[in-house]
Amino acid sequence: MTSVLIKTYQGVICLSASSRTKFYLNHDFDSVTDFRKSVSYDGGCLVNLGDMVEIPSTNNEISDVQHSINDIWDFIASDIPQKKTFMCTATITNIVSHSGWNYISCSSCSTKLKKSETSLYCQKCVKSQSVGVLRIEVIVDDGNDSATFVIFDEDGSKITGATAEEIKRNSPEEGLKDIPKCVQSIVGQTYLFEIKIKERDFQSSYQSFTVSKIHKHIKSTPMDRNLENKRKEREEEDQKETTENLQKKPHT
Repeated sequence: MTSVLIKTYQGVICLSASSRTKFYLNHDFDSVTDFRKSVSYDGGCLVNLGDMVEIPSTNNEISDVQHSINDIWDFIASDIPQKKTFMCTATITNIVSHSGWNYISCSSCSTKLKKSETSLYCQKCVKSQSVGVLRIEVIVDDGNDSATFVIFDEDGSKITGATAEEIKRNSPEEGLKDIPKCVQSIVGQTYLFEIKIKERDFQSSYQSFTVSKIHKHIKSTPMDRNLENKRKEREEEDQKETTENLQKKPHT
């Protein structure tokens, strides 16, 4: 990693990237070779920082009040359109595959592009320059209730480890028709989600909630394993039901 500012905030070492920051993966540079030969290097393996570093957060960023998914449903059921922020710890149990995993947006304002007969265009700024953006619709469960959350670009890249453009570039054309493996890898993972309810959530015909921020990854718990077992049981039941329905169909 190059061109980063190292600073300490509330006792935690932080890295601030810039427009000139570059990431090099699995490259052998003279500086790396020299470091391996130095007395500072103990010969250990390099560790994926994404598995061990938690994003530092101030009290202003994370509320002390933790909510359940049921709290969100109760709030929506009040039928009084208003705004409120919920902090929920939940496990991703499935991905809504028919909703896809990305869309093409305007590079200037991030609005989803519209299709004309010959091209894509932005209704807001009338520009044709486009960029791929992650949009992952997931089913989450907190152990008592479930809901549909929608994760967008920045947080999507954080938990999958890749941007939409990187996924497209590194996937075979036929593989893009399905949910990519790096996106599928988030199933079974637990996160602290921030959900900001807005007035439009009270009128939505298809109820899903937009994730405004994913604050941190929660390490595996017994609840996670229980939810994973429940997910597998549902898949087995669905497969069994499908098989039974096929067997009931008359042969032609």
